[in-house]
Amino acid sequence: MLIIAVGGCLIALSAIGSPRNSVNNAQQEEQRPPSNSAHEKADRQPLAIIGHVTVTAERENKIEPDWAKPNCKAPANHDEADLCKQIGMAEAAKNTVTLNIIQVGLGLLTLVGLFYTIRYTRITADAAVAGTKVAERALTQLEAPFLAVHFVEQGINAKTVHGIVFDDLKYCIRNYGRTPAHIVELDDFVTCLEIGAQPGPMNPDRRGRPMPYGVIAPPDADTQEFSTVTHVDLFGGESGRSIGDVVNVAFFQGFVRYRDIFDDRYIFGFCFVFDLKGNRWVLMGGDEHNYCKKDESPEPPNTAVPSGDPRSVRSSLNMAFLRSRNG
Repeated sequence: MLIIAVGGCLIALSAIGSPRNSVNNAQQEEQRPPSNSAHEKADRQPLAIIGHVTVTAERENKIEPDWAKPNCKAPANHDEADLCKQIGMAEAAKNTVTLNIIQVGLGLLTLVGLFYTIRYTRITADAAVAGTKVAERALTQLEAPFLAVHFVEQGINAKTVHGIVFDDLKYCIRNYGRTPAHIVELDDFVTCLEIGAQPGPMNPDRRGRPMPYGVIAPPDADTQEFSTVTHVDLFGGESGRSIGDVVNVAFFQGFVRYRDIFDDRYIFGFCFVFDLKGNRWVLMGGDEHNYCKKDESPEPPNTAVPSGDPRSVRSSLNMAFLRSRNG
């Protein structure tokens, strides 16, 4: 509106002109020759004087919105619409922060769940390992061979009219277990000590007699017979004494090295003392004399290890003592 008013003022000023221009125009009209045409009469009509017109535009009354509770569904003006947009952005930011907090909480719960999952997985794995060890122990120990000495002929007889009679002691190895035992080495001997004395434990590194192929203690059965001499001096070197004059005691000691079906090596040691009154061999000593444990000694020599090499010591012994009809 202001621009329109200024334009009107400029037009009025240009139309009025200066007084000097008005005088000059009058003189020119007097000097111009007369004309009777209607057109000229019309041209000689006086000009209209346009005055200065001032145009004022009143500003529209502005409607102030309720800034505390703007009407975002139908905003009254641009400011209220901007306010509604800003309120929406603030709500969106608030919702974003809330979602981020929820995500952080879910992440923490996930970590806690992962921790307990790993923990219980470890417990399950340990239980599985323990179960495997129990199963292995049940297989290797409960099913393992269980050896004992079984006397066939005890070698000493104190129930005769001629006093004490000595002969070869014959025995076998009986297996009370559920799996067979392969006898690898055997060592046995009879000693004589004074009454009240006890023999010392055997040297664990001592080697025994190597056994050939096929010396097996089957489950709940005996091996082949083994024998050793029992000619000991129970009377202290003096002859003509009776049983009541015995001053020494006979001991029967030895060990057996064997392998089980799992190729594990064991050593079984034993120690007996002869009871003259009971006329029998009875176990004596503690764990250092009677034991069954894993064999930690070095591997047996070639003479005790089965070998298919015809040039080995084992094969040479077999050829020397076990020759067949075909040589």
